[in-house]
Amino acid sequence: MLSRGNSCAIGIIKISIYIHPIYVANIFAFLSTRLTIIF
Repeated sequence: MLSRGNSCAIGIIKISIYIHPIYVANIFAFLSTRLTIIF
């Protein structure tokens, strides 16, 4: 289940990178700050 979700997320990320690199970079920055706050 987890590996399947990761592969799906990776596919979505790859598609998003082709669509809008800056938007994806913002998402990664947001997620990294979120993870830092959580942990």
